[in-house]
Amino acid sequence: MAVLCGVALCGCTTREVIKPAAETTLFVTRSSDKVSLQWQSQPGAFYTVIFADTLGAGARWQPLPQASRLRGTGQLMQVQDQPPLRRQRFYDIQVEYPK
Repeated sequence: MAVLCGVALCGCTTREVIKPAAETTLFVTRSSDKVSLQWQSQPGAFYTVIFADTLGAGARWQPLPQASRLRGTGQLMQVQDQPPLRRQRFYDIQVEYPK
């Protein structure tokens, strides 16, 4: 818990600060036409792999259909994707920690 108190109008508020148990690193490997995505999960956390076909301000990130809100087990997790041939794809992972 963190307690915040402003100096001018001492109206104190309390808010809960949730810190992730560990940083999540997404490992991406490609073999022929398949992409393998792996990460070390934390028990109880929820993971969604997102992808975009381009980077930058106009990038349209969307969830990978087979990798949305997967519950962490504390083990290595893996999903596969088969992007369109001869096209690049960018991946990221979103992590939700239950309250």
